Amino acid sequence: MNEIEIGLEYAKNKKKARLHKNNISRRKLRTKCNSILHPNDSIDIETSVITNLGLMTISSDENNMNQPDVRSHSTSVNILSDQIEENIDESSIGFDNLDFNDLMHHQEAENSNLHEYTSMDCLSFSKHLIEFIRNANVSKTHAEQLITLIQSGLPQPNTLPNNYSDLLKLLSVEDIFIKRLLCINCKSDLSTTSTKCLKCTNDNSERLALVFDAIQEIVFTRTYDRLCSTIDTYRETFTKQKIDHDINDIVYNQNYRTLCDSNPYPFLTILLHLDGISLGKSNTQCLWILNGSIIELPPAIRTRRQNNLILSLWIGNEHPNVELWLNRCFHQLLDLKYKGKLSI
Repeated sequence: MNEIEIGLEYAKNKKKARLHKNNISRRKLRTKCNSILHPNDSIDIETSVITNLGLMTISSDENNMNQPDVRSHSTSVNILSDQIEENIDESSIGFDNLDFNDLMHHQEAENSNLHEYTSMDCLSFSKHLIEFIRNANVSKTHAEQLITLIQSGLPQPNTLPNNYSDLLKLLSVEDIFIKRLLCINCKSDLSTTSTKCLKCTNDNSERLALVFDAIQEIVFTRTYDRLCSTIDTYRETFTKQKIDHDINDIVYNQNYRTLCDSNPYPFLTILLHLDGISLGKSNTQCLWILNGSIIELPPAIRTRRQNNLILSLWIGNEHPNVELWLNRCFHQLLDLKYKGKLSI
């Protein structure tokens, strides 16, 4: 055997070993799930299912391509809007290593038992359920189906919300994005329920785009409230130290030092990132995201997903018109710069 044949044989054996290892892992997982789903006591069912929800996986809507489209008679813009919102839901539901408490605006909420035959309260069950939905990257459609399935198996009446939106409201998870529909042709804002632009001759739905602008006062204020102790500690460190050759972070560079010297009061600086990605192979729909990271956080904490600030989203069938897309976003940033931190 020559070197090429030896290499191919090695790769083949390595792939075979990897598949065998994956099969063993899946077999163990199925065994564990079966043992969870067949306990002897009904009370153990509640505790086991909630504790081990993370073991389950549910495929996203894109994997189910053979289902008939029951909305085939809807307008093209409505189909575009449904696809976009579904993609937004799927991308926003999945957060690795993200504490769900970071997404909740804590306030006192009425709490009661899930139903009269259990001591488990509704808030705890709902929190475990939403954590499972996010960790398993379940789409909004499948999340609705899962809640309906759970409802059908619970005693009636019960206090579990009937849909995904009510579940988020129960947990005080707020919608912090403002939705806009734009006509790219005449550069005007339309009603989010519009199917075409009435201000110009544009009847092409592909020249319409959806924009989701974050309410930045809420985003920045709550992020700062959550991370203020870390920010203050790191600021004290890099202020006293001239340079750190091991980290070589932006806070040790000359431009940032000049900015610090010209401002006697504490401030936050945001590093903006802009990137786009295609939402599917079968269409030209794409998603563009403007997000920012806080420079005053240590690099290891700054790059964590939960500390990344999503400022605006563009979804359409062509590359965004930056001025049309980000005009309101940057006006929010300017307002926030002059007003400073709010108490929210």
